Amino acid sequence: MTKTGRTETAGRGSLSSTSVPNTPSAVTMKAWRTTPEEGGAWIAQRAVEDAAHQDGRTSDAGTAAEDAARSRGGQAQTPTVRIDHLPDDERRCKVCGNRTDTFERRVRRNRVMGATELSAKKRRSQSTSISERIPKRANDDRASTEAASIRWCRIGHRCFRLSPDDKQTNENQIKSADPVARRTLLRGVLCSGMRAYVKRLSLGILLCLVHCSDDNPPGVTPPLDAKRDVNPIYTIDQLKDPETCKACHQKHYDDWSGSMHAYASEDPLFLAMNERGQREANIGNFCVNCHAPMATAALGKDTTVDGAMLKALPKSQRGVTCYFCHNIDGVTGSHNNPLHLANDNVMRGRYDDAVSNEAHASAYSEYLDGTQLKSGDACGACHDIVNDRQAHIERTFEEWKESVFSSPVIGVTCAQCHVPKLLKNVIADGPKVQGTGVFLRDPHEHKMAAVDVAITDFPQLQAQKEAVASELNRELQTAVCVTNLGGEALIAVLASNTAAGHRWPSGTAQDRQLWFQVTAYTGGAQIYQSGAIPAGTDPKESADQDLWLIRDCMFDEQGQETHLFWDAKTYDFNSLPAQITLDPTLPAFYQTHAARRYPATGSTTRLTPPPDRVTLKVWLQAFPYGVYDELIPELTTLGYSDGQIKEMRGKIAPVQISANSDLTRGLDLEWTADAVADKEHGGQEFRNGLIPVFPSGAWVQCVTGTAMSASAQNVGAPKHKICSP
Repeated sequence: MTKTGRTETAGRGSLSSTSVPNTPSAVTMKAWRTTPEEGGAWIAQRAVEDAAHQDGRTSDAGTAAEDAARSRGGQAQTPTVRIDHLPDDERRCKVCGNRTDTFERRVRRNRVMGATELSAKKRRSQSTSISERIPKRANDDRASTEAASIRWCRIGHRCFRLSPDDKQTNENQIKSADPVARRTLLRGVLCSGMRAYVKRLSLGILLCLVHCSDDNPPGVTPPLDAKRDVNPIYTIDQLKDPETCKACHQKHYDDWSGSMHAYASEDPLFLAMNERGQREANIGNFCVNCHAPMATAALGKDTTVDGAMLKALPKSQRGVTCYFCHNIDGVTGSHNNPLHLANDNVMRGRYDDAVSNEAHASAYSEYLDGTQLKSGDACGACHDIVNDRQAHIERTFEEWKESVFSSPVIGVTCAQCHVPKLLKNVIADGPKVQGTGVFLRDPHEHKMAAVDVAITDFPQLQAQKEAVASELNRELQTAVCVTNLGGEALIAVLASNTAAGHRWPSGTAQDRQLWFQVTAYTGGAQIYQSGAIPAGTDPKESADQDLWLIRDCMFDEQGQETHLFWDAKTYDFNSLPAQITLDPTLPAFYQTHAARRYPATGSTTRLTPPPDRVTLKVWLQAFPYGVYDELIPELTTLGYSDGQIKEMRGKIAPVQISANSDLTRGLDLEWTADAVADKEHGGQEFRNGLIPVFPSGAWVQCVTGTAMSASAQNVGAPKHKICSP
């Protein structure tokens, strides 16, 4: 999930009162409030800018803000959210060209980012143009006179110029409005001065205009504001092909083409597992439904898409395509791909004021708006899997829903981490749109990086590896602590899942393996080591009694461990939990702050003499060697040569995750006496009271490279209940 800088103090993760990050995060929301004075000044400034824009004037923003505040008698108003982090592009009326920004639209777009619900009365009063609600100033004659005689109302993405003397014109404008405008009218979000006109309209006519239909299944809604004022040149079949999208959205296409979404049906690991499952367990399209959903949609649910068919699929049906995500109009469940496609030429996204174009119709959708919690439903549809034995084998969406990141006010969505916002630029940037007058937006990266990378030649491979490394390197906070107990030392590794919006690791957690390598030295000689796994072997096969290995285990109906998801009946896990509260007074706040002792309790190993240097390495392997070796027969059947199989095995090797926020310090975290003394760069000393793996009252010396407060409350590392290690 998206991460931000923060100031850490004792008590873990305390917030800096002055930090307002560019990208919102659950742990920084408390700093996103503003004072009534700040809010009033901002409202006043925007009001005068609005009025100045209408008569073509320019003015000094500071002076204008003060004048407008005085014109209201100096009374400041309080905005619902802080505005300085919002996009600075100005929305303009599609009818008149005037700017008509309103708080209502801004609040709706940013509700997930910390906004609170407006009352119905406040929404109605705020939905008029700001300039209309400011009394006339001496030097604003023309703008103020026009505002007094003509009302400008923003409903949906259109503005209506309403005349008090022309009732018929007003009603015609409302009836000819696009779907989102009509829906907004029915919801009662009406502009001041329009309600009298709307009341005279027949409710029956309005209901028809809303485009209601009983044809939509539960959870499916028609597009609210599809732009249909042009005849799209692309057919539905053409829009299903990502190559069509490339013509206008080159940057997005480049990102996607190297993503695991594009690789989903090309991945040899998927192909081999699907081949085996179809042969041994008749799983049908269980895997294909998410790895090549457009194929099952095109061929029908009764047609099993096997390996040979997957290879022969056209590009429009391979992987998770642009059309599959951007044509979603409903989610009818929570796992195993319950997504519903409209199957039309409307491409949905996060903007409700899309520029008319000749390629396709456009519509706003909460499922594609990363600032809305509902967008998590679309992602979770395939990132949450339950098998035929009702074993919940992939739980990323459920983990997110149970975390603080899914909270209505301070939540952070899947897209805000995995489809991050980029610097302002045009969204349509391909050769077909050069010079067409498109304006700056807030484009989003479409690499959708997480854990996995391609293990065969694939576009943008290096860029994808770098994106994954960047994502992984900021998930954990870590610290190494040492205490000397009369000539014998103990080491503790502290690890906290502070940045992921779900448990960590997650996804196909039965394949993920995360472990910690701890090495202690005295006088340059190694005296202790745990977690050093020989190359090409799985850590679970290690005889290391002190190994801290994090992985899921699946068990069949007989209670035997299995790696085949279709056999799984139950599971066991010891992954690091996600944050479930931001209240440091609650014990649950510290559940992510895990501590592990070295040597482990009960071990006969002794750290004597105490070490003068300790290093920590963190390793993550996305897919285990043992399961890969079991799939070699399927890989051979699929046509991979012995050389290719060997090469791919080398590419699933574990990767080291940085234990330092500052990557210039390297990936390893190093404990020494000098590092402990360097308090500005992570050195900490204290009398123990909250690290449960150390004796109470012991003198503890710690080093962290991630601003972790080692002296804060800790819990013992999560343990498996059944499997080992």
